[in-house]
Amino acid sequence: LAGAVVVTAAVFGAAEVGHQRTVAALERIDSVEEKSQNALRLISLMLIAETAHRGYLLSRRDDYLVPYQGAVTGSTEILEALGQRYQKSGDTEGVRRIARIATMIGEKKSILEMTLQHAKAGEMDEAMNLFNSEIGRNKMGELRKEVDALLEHNRARIDVLSAEAGSISRYSRLTV
Repeated sequence: LAGAVVVTAAVFGAAEVGHQRTVAALERIDSVEEKSQNALRLISLMLIAETAHRGYLLSRRDDYLVPYQGAVTGSTEILEALGQRYQKSGDTEGVRRIARIATMIGEKKSILEMTLQHAKAGEMDEAMNLFNSEIGRNKMGELRKEVDALLEHNRARIDVLSAEAGSISRYSRLTV
């Protein structure tokens, strides 16, 4: 009877360890998925900034600057949080890509801000020349490509983590 109790306890212990490892792997998958959602949110915020920027240039109404400022602030906050999360997870490729995305967003914001400064100063020809140039469109295209590359990197990480979770789960079932 004592032997059966020891074997039962060992089986339950192995099952519990396997369960905890599976839960940890699934939490890492959730974390990577959340990072991907935030990367997509960056694109959305930059589109909001562009739309509000365009609305201001066309109407010169200050109320268009409210969503613009919200998008600019929101993108900064998300970039900081993403950088910290990739750093904390030890994902050097993710850290590198987020740094590149941050640079691109900074460049895009600078172009938008420069255009707004010209418009606010009454220099509409300069503002519209900058607005109509390909610079902003090209920066947004580069940003989309870099976010797509980050998302692909995240998908590959999820595949690895999913395989790991499946392996842990299979091992746990074998011990039971």
